[in-house]
Amino acid sequence: MEMDARLVVAIGLSGEPQRAVLLRKYREMLRLGRLGERRRTLWIAPSQAVARAVREELALGGAGAILDPGVTTFAGFAAGVVRDGARPLRPISTLQRRRLVRQVIAQAQAEGALKYFAPVGGSSGLVNLVDETIARLRRRDKPAKDFARRQKRGTPRQRELAGLYAAYEQWLDDQRLVDAEGMFRAARDRMLAEPAVATGIELAVVDGFTEFTAPQLMMLQLLSQRASQVVVTLPGEAGEGERRDLFARTIATRQELVEELGAAPLFDNEQLATYLAATAPAAHSLPPSSFRLQHSSGWPALDHLRRNLFRSYRQLESPTDDALATLNRFHIIAASSVRAEIEEIARRVKLLLVAGAAPSEVMVAFRSTYDVADRVRQAFDDFGIPYYLDASRKLNATPLVRSLLNVLRLVPEDWAYRRLLHVVGDRSIGWWDGDKGESGKGKGEGADGSVRGGVEWLVRQAQLPTGREALLELVGQAPSAEQAAVAETVVPVKQSKRKPAASSKADDHLPLFDDDPFGDEPASSSASDDDPFGDDLPAKAAPPTSRLLQELALRGFDSAAAAERLHGFAAALSDLPGRATIGRWTELLEAFIRRLGLFDVDDGAERNPRREWAILLEGLQSAAHVDAWAGDEPTKLSLDELIDLIATTAIELPAPEPREATGCVQVLGAESLRFLRPRHLFLGGLSEQAFPAGRQSNAADEEATDGAAAAELSAAASDEMLLFFQTVTAPTETLTLSFPALDAKAQPLPPSPFLMELRRAFGGHDIKTTTQSLSYEHQHGDVPLSRSDVRRHAVLDAHDSARHDAKLLAALVRSPQHGGVGGSILEGINAVAGRGDRKVFGEFEGIFLSNDARARLAAYYGPDYIWSPSRLETYAACPFRFFGEHLLKLEALPELALENDLARRGSLLHETLARLYAVINELADKGSAPLPVEVAENFQVMLDRVVGERPRRGLDRALVEIERRQIAAWAEQFARQHGDYSVAWPQVDSPLKATYFEARFGPKNKRSESTDDATLSTDKPFELKIKEEQIRFTGQIDRIDVGRVGGVTVFNVIDYKTSAKQRVDEAKMRAGTQLQLPLYAMAVAELLLAEQEAVGLSAGYWSIRGKGFGAGSRSGGPLTLAEVEKGVLREAAHWPELKGALLQRIGEIVDGIRHGWFPVYNEDKDCGTFCPFSTGCRIAHVRSLEKRWIPPVEVDA
Repeated sequence: MEMDARLVVAIGLSGEPQRAVLLRKYREMLRLGRLGERRRTLWIAPSQAVARAVREELALGGAGAILDPGVTTFAGFAAGVVRDGARPLRPISTLQRRRLVRQVIAQAQAEGALKYFAPVGGSSGLVNLVDETIARLRRRDKPAKDFARRQKRGTPRQRELAGLYAAYEQWLDDQRLVDAEGMFRAARDRMLAEPAVATGIELAVVDGFTEFTAPQLMMLQLLSQRASQVVVTLPGEAGEGERRDLFARTIATRQELVEELGAAPLFDNEQLATYLAATAPAAHSLPPSSFRLQHSSGWPALDHLRRNLFRSYRQLESPTDDALATLNRFHIIAASSVRAEIEEIARRVKLLLVAGAAPSEVMVAFRSTYDVADRVRQAFDDFGIPYYLDASRKLNATPLVRSLLNVLRLVPEDWAYRRLLHVVGDRSIGWWDGDKGESGKGKGEGADGSVRGGVEWLVRQAQLPTGREALLELVGQAPSAEQAAVAETVVPVKQSKRKPAASSKADDHLPLFDDDPFGDEPASSSASDDDPFGDDLPAKAAPPTSRLLQELALRGFDSAAAAERLHGFAAALSDLPGRATIGRWTELLEAFIRRLGLFDVDDGAERNPRREWAILLEGLQSAAHVDAWAGDEPTKLSLDELIDLIATTAIELPAPEPREATGCVQVLGAESLRFLRPRHLFLGGLSEQAFPAGRQSNAADEEATDGAAAAELSAAASDEMLLFFQTVTAPTETLTLSFPALDAKAQPLPPSPFLMELRRAFGGHDIKTTTQSLSYEHQHGDVPLSRSDVRRHAVLDAHDSARHDAKLLAALVRSPQHGGVGGSILEGINAVAGRGDRKVFGEFEGIFLSNDARARLAAYYGPDYIWSPSRLETYAACPFRFFGEHLLKLEALPELALENDLARRGSLLHETLARLYAVINELADKGSAPLPVEVAENFQVMLDRVVGERPRRGLDRALVEIERRQIAAWAEQFARQHGDYSVAWPQVDSPLKATYFEARFGPKNKRSESTDDATLSTDKPFELKIKEEQIRFTGQIDRIDVGRVGGVTVFNVIDYKTSAKQRVDEAKMRAGTQLQLPLYAMAVAELLLAEQEAVGLSAGYWSIRGKGFGAGSRSGGPLTLAEVEKGVLREAAHWPELKGALLQRIGEIVDGIRHGWFPVYNEDKDCGTFCPFSTGCRIAHVRSLEKRWIPPVEVDA
């Protein structure tokens, strides 16, 4: 070896001894430099993290105060060369390069140079393709002319890519620009052209690299010619036992340095020490002994791993006793999940910090941190660990950018339903809050959080897939203040105290109990099935507003504020121009953002929307600079182009968050950590799929031959091995390796094969391994170290059957800072304990225990209350559903779906049949019975007439047409059913005739669209005496057929059903879930036709898609009320007993409601498949405990 070689390459298994001795010499060279003298040293590190570590070691090593120690990366060195040249180049960012690519494509398209790409010219996809192709080629140092020469006989696609690449390079040359990928080439060319560049350097250290690109190799060669001494360090080993698979990349790099650059190889640490000592300047104050390298790391087990990892079985060394004695500093964790793995890492890091380790001494590594970044943030924040994460969030993940893009995309999508709902529900957008908008109303004036909920309700109810104008027209304008004042003088309107829909915040100013304690109907109102909200419109509603706004107001929302906010939002979007320059767009967007309230979000120090906007603004302005370089007029962008520019800009820029690593636990990707030397290292995510990382094929590698591709794959495998080797041999004190051993379904997951290689390096000697179970006790340790741990341990300790230690829980409850959390835990424990009782239902399962609440219920649902059969049936089937629907007033939020409105279809069918029977009765009065074909034809005619009288538009019109066709398809079937029904009672003297339709008893529901029979309907409710009390009922009967038997008026009660499965079931009647038919029959006999002393023959369902009325069916047919034998009418034998049972069951239901018994109980095992409350109901838990609801026996005072 020549001691005067200017370029040497030092080979070593561990870079730490080499770096230590090089740092000593480098530090001394810095010390010898005089004040004001040009720096004579250069240290090139492979990454910013390593450069930062080297600077810290120089500072801590006593080099004195040095403003610029000359420590940089290769990219930083290249940028300095380009900047310091005689004719400096302007570097451009990734964003500017993309903008420049777009300009190149636009110019080529304008000149007609694009044929293959013409159909997609200017699209984001083409910009991405060209941008990625250019970046890859420039990283490989392939100039445009070489690429074009290779593609002369290539595909049209490749030839056009070559042309665009050439135009891009020409633009760079003309404007004297340089991109990041071309920086090394530009620096090389600058060093070749200007011999004075990078001179005066006495010592240059290039430490920690595994390979160099062609421009980097040339720069090293030129640097070695101009510097006194250049030392390059490479990982590797020499001799017959060299692991060529492991060090394939560095062996190739070493050969390039030796054979092409004439570097002198130093194959062991002694040679490096000798060289450094021999080349020390005369003024050097360090003795020759200071250049001696330490051969052992002080950790024999790690030294053994360094020598044997990835070695063949024949070459494996047996671990020494010292190595085995220190093997306990290795630890492997087989975690029960990815989340558990990261939490366990955080727990062990916290234990180290508590034990006295400095945060900077601990590092955590993953193959890539981007996939685990969110989990790491969550876990480390929970444990209170100061950390630095190299996977910074991108600007496109910030609330401001996400919200802004969602709002802007509404315009080209014409207010798409899903997008609009997302925008309205976005809490970052203050526009929808009660103290925003242009009405001037503040929170104290009733425009609180219900405004946002009100707008959401309007959007959902409108059911428009798209259409800004259609939505605004459907919602309509709210009345002005003057109009509202006039209306209040005409008719005083009492707003319902109804709670909003389930997704909305309820009005805080409304009391829980009022005249209407649970937002239900007033005692005098109707509660029919056609009244889903139980509210009456005022007798005179002026001024006129849309039906949507009327219904919204009845739900307790500020409908005027909601309508005004929606129209104001539309106006704000309309104020944006169609096209504008980037500069003008940024001005308008800042005002638009402020107008929407995006700057006014107060989430503490963690959110800074103004900083997010500042970063985005800087990125947009950098794109504007590219347009200025073109020398033309500033380009005007459409809104679509602006949206694309914002999206591509935000995905490249980092979000504003702390980026200082000093004094923190660093969480890094393996590529960043491989050259660092932490005391304690945690290497996580060692699953089979994560390490080694798979290599994705690239469509742009089309020119690569099969042999080159195979060689590249082999090199990539070697790179992964070397990366793992350098990572696991980096720590100086402890190494913890972990992997998720189970997937989300608790199925086993294999570890990385590299982890198996690590085990193999120690022969048959086991490394300490912890296999996590799924139990909380094992998974969360013995000592609470995080906020979550404190909560879990508080519950576990108190629940422990042996200790019953509630001290931690008590301390949590008494804590001034965390008392709310402690109280919530106590409430949760109380709820779990209450639900766990197998014998009784308690307050957490729908049973009211408050005497005051029960008294209010008893008063509200008292003797004056008017019941509907359907509500009684709801309670009988599921008391908890009754509680949700009729007391809490919860309703499922409507989703945009192309499906039938069953209520609307039923209304169309009822009206059609009413008109059809008017024709049938007219024919019957003339003595002729219509044929089935005539019935079917008239059915079609009446249906078309009804639909034509109810014009619809948009989606509603299409859906009504679908419903019309569905109903029309039943015409012939109904004609046959009518024929069967007409001959089902031959023993009656006067045939049964469809006489009354929609016959009502009880107060009229003004919101119902159906028209009741004016000749029979009455506002008087039907009354039944039950337990010495008159219970009042309301209802509306689809159809009543009247005939005569022996001089007695008889009738049938018919309820239309479109379901083919609807059957009359006496067992359900006795259970209370089919009360409608018998109650309707009693109401007709005792109220509606009482003057005629009419007697019921039967009451049943008419299944349109089934067997019609089903008279004479063996099962499921109508309920028989009376029988005709030989012209004599007799009451059915079972009817009196059934009536008594029904009255008893109705009394039990009313008592249950008044007592506040709403248990989570339902006999239908499939109730969850159709119930809107299935996601919040605990019926499965109740069934698992085998509970049965038996109403308690209470003795009234």
